[in-house]
Amino acid sequence: MAERVLVPTQAGRGDRYYTYTELLAISRRFRQSPNELMVTWILRVYDQGGPALSLNSGELGLLGDLTHDAIFNYRCKALRGGCQTLVSWLLQAWRQRWESSLHFEATELPFRPWTTMEEGIQLVRELGMLEWI
Repeated sequence: MAERVLVPTQAGRGDRYYTYTELLAISRRFRQSPNELMVTWILRVYDQGGPALSLNSGELGLLGDLTHDAIFNYRCKALRGGCQTLVSWLLQAWRQRWESSLHFEATELPFRPWTTMEEGIQLVRELGMLEWI
């Protein structure tokens, strides 16, 4: 049987505990892929249920490094507070890491050529995510 994490998480009715196995699955699902831009990654987290996944700061820390950006990962682990959605936690760390898109390195901006409608839509969605953040 999987061990239980010592910190409760609000999940629907009452408190529940994520098992280490569940936290490992969450970490794997939401980890940044190699060569994936940060904005592409956070949009993927949003699309794949990040706004519906509630965690407390202890559980967020147990997810480990979710991105390839060491400063962003440090900011995530330094966050404290009660239960919030994964996207809320990540947006807090994002705003601490980059005060605006002007602080982004050119390699992290989603400006790239596109040739298909799907690529164009993805680019617009990524730019919209940057604006929303």
